[in-house]
Amino acid sequence: MLHGLNQVYKLPPFTPSASGFSDDDAQFLAANGFNVVRLGVIWAGVEPQPGVFDRDYLDSINETVQTLASHGIRVILDMHQDSYSSVFGGEGAPEWATQTGGMPNLNLGFPLDYFFNPAQYAAWDALWSNAKARMKWGCSTTTR
Repeated sequence: MLHGLNQVYKLPPFTPSASGFSDDDAQFLAANGFNVVRLGVIWAGVEPQPGVFDRDYLDSINETVQTLASHGIRVILDMHQDSYSSVFGGEGAPEWATQTGGMPNLNLGFPLDYFFNPAQYAAWDALWSNAKARMKWGCSTTTR
């Protein structure tokens, strides 16, 4: 039986330690019967520029995983997003990977953007259809 919680820091630098999460928190969780954490990983933190991976960010995520593991807590990595990207007032995809196709960005906020923002629809469509970007991402590439 899993007893857990969600730990996501949704603001740059997107690291759990930036929210103050530490070994003391992991110890507290274990002492109170928690044995799993769904740990948010933000694409904009992983790859802030096309093909450039932030080693410090990845090391911080790994450090959090190791801290939790040292207290017997399993980790489920969650490629987290809300409202696709900071372009729409959320977090997840980096701005460079947010293609709106020129559609109007209504910025209605969460959760209304999911239902009524044409620019967010276009961004999701571009991602899932592997649309060509100015820089490489996904499986499709173009040159400048």
